[in-house]
Order: sequence, then C-alpha cells, then structure tokens
Amino acid sequence: RIEEREKVALVGRNGAGKTTLLRIITGAYKPDNGSVIVRNGATIAYLKQEIPVDQGLTVRQEAEQALERQIKIQARLEVLQPKLDAGLATSDELDEYSLLHEHLDEAEGYSVEHDLKTVLNRMGFEDSDFDKLTSELSGGQRTRLALARLLLEEPDLLILDEPTNHLDLETREALTEALAQFEGTLVVVSHDRHLLRATTDQFIIVADGQLLPFDGDLDDYKDWLYKTKLEQVAQAAQNTAANLPEKTKSKAAELPQAKPVPNTPQIDDKERKRRDAEERQRIAALRKPIETRIKRLEEQMAKLNLKKDDYSKQLADSDIYSDDNKDKLKNMLLDQAYVVKELEQLEMEWLEQQEFLENTI
Repeated sequence: RIEEREKVALVGRNGAGKTTLLRIITGAYKPDNGSVIVRNGATIAYLKQEIPVDQGLTVRQEAEQALERQIKIQARLEVLQPKLDAGLATSDELDEYSLLHEHLDEAEGYSVEHDLKTVLNRMGFEDSDFDKLTSELSGGQRTRLALARLLLEEPDLLILDEPTNHLDLETREALTEALAQFEGTLVVVSHDRHLLRATTDQFIIVADGQLLPFDGDLDDYKDWLYKTKLEQVAQAAQNTAANLPEKTKSKAAELPQAKPVPNTPQIDDKERKRRDAEERQRIAALRKPIETRIKRLEEQMAKLNLKKDDYSKQLADSDIYSDDNKDKLKNMLLDQAYVVKELEQLEMEWLEQQEFLENTI
C-alpha cells in the first residue's frame, strides 16, 4: 500500500519486474493475480523509459498539452470579455463567465504562461527554443520536454521510470529539485543514487514476484544486495555440484581425500564477521579509485561551470558586440565553445564512473 503523498523508490535487480509493475499500476498491463486500487478521481502521470513526444508540435505546444483545460478556459474567457465590457452579455453568459473564473481559480490557471515558462526554463529550454519542432530535438531534449509536461500536469500520482536517462548534470539537478518540491505521490525507478536520496523516503524491493517493504536507506540496501548476491553464488555452486553427471561424481570420489584436521572448528559468527569485513574492505578498495575520480571530475566541472557562467555574463553585455571588440568577441566565443565541449566530455565520464560505482558491489 502506498499512502497519499508518499515518495517511494522501487529497487531491485535488472529484470526483477520493476517496469512491469509500473505499467500494471498505470493500467497498461493487467496483473496475473490481485488488483490495483487507485483513489477515485486521482490523476496519474507516467514517464516511460521510451519517451513519447508528439511529432509535428513545437516545444511550447507539447508542454501546453499539460495545461489544456486551463488554456481552453482562458480562451473562452477572452471571447466573453468583450461582451461584458460592452454590456452585451446575456444572463447565461454572465453565469458562464463567473463559473469559468471559479474553475480557473481552482486550477490556478491565472499563472499558466508563467508556470509554462518557468518549468521549461528549469528543464533547460531557452525562450528561443519554444517554437522549435519536437522532431528537431535530441533524445535528451525530448526527455526533458516530457518531464516538463508531466511536472506541469501536477498529477496526484507521478510515476517515473529511469527519469535521468539522457540528462546532463545540470538538468538532473533541476529535476531533483523539482521532484523534491512535488506535493503529490511519487513512485520512481532509478539508478541515480543522488536522485533517490533527495526525493524518496521509502524503499520497496521488487524480487521474486513480490514487493518487500525495506526498512533502511540506500547504504542498507547495498548491504542487503551484497548478502543476497553471496547467497545466490553459494546456491549456484550447490546446484552445479548436484547436477554433475554420475560418471564425474564417481571419478571425483576416487580422488585422494584430504585428511581431516583434528578438532577443526566450524566457521563461527566471529569468523564469519571477519570474512565479511575483509570482503567489505575488498569492495572499498575497488570503489576508492572510482570515488576519487568522481570527486576530481566534480571539481573540474565546478571550475568549468564558473568559467561558462562568466562567459555568459560577458556575452550578455551589449558593449562586447561593438566593432572595437570584434577580435575579443571572436576569441571569447571560441573559448566558450571549448569550455562547453570540455564540460560535456567531463559530464559523460562522470556518468560512466557513476555507473561503474553502482555496479561495484
């Protein structure tokens, strides 16, 4: 059971059924057993891994689909307003005008244009991008646009499946901030640890066709995952031995057997803890160079972002475009392009290192 306004992360191994579960919740798939009950009147918005963006629309038109009701009300009010100003409105039109204002107020529709611009800007779209066709957008831009549309919808239940795929660091941070402020119920599947830490407060493990509420944080989940992996390895070894051909087993039985050491104790809890500690140290040794590299990359990106912001401020000054500053402008644009390219390369490496870190368990 997921309560209203809870922020839930579904975690589990790849192939455990997390995406399937999300599609069952939305009604796209039917469950083999049981049922999904959603509060009457609750609205659901779902961001898939494969981003659906309508072709043939502009960025603005795509985002406006989330505000269709408010925009239609505003359009009708604009038709009625001249009649009211001229004193030509009928009693029915006066009643309609009053009722539409009530609906618009309930939907907080008076700030439609401001909300649309704010969310699109937050998702990395400049005002000059609003009239760009969606067919001209990259995969990452389409993801950002789909996210913007969902945030504008303000649904009761927001479901996200790997929302940070194809996003750069700046947009990831913007999404994290937006989700942290989201007032509805959130269910998210993601490998982005920072996103999960910042936006969710409950973990549910999807494993073996079951949902297991998990009492702990991401570090506790990592420990649970490690222990589960050890158990699976041990079970696989047992199954392999049990399934050996009889001929192989008989040959193995003929081999000289090691002599038992007298009074050899079984592995006790103390020994098991020691071995677990050694394994944790081994994993920490593997993770340390990756974590060090990530820290170094973040420091480099922070410096480059400062440079990028400085160039943007200088380019916003109209004096730089005077004839006297032609050479300076040319050099500045070249420097800015170099910084942007280097920043993109560092961000790509940062994402790769984060994935390496995620898989080092």
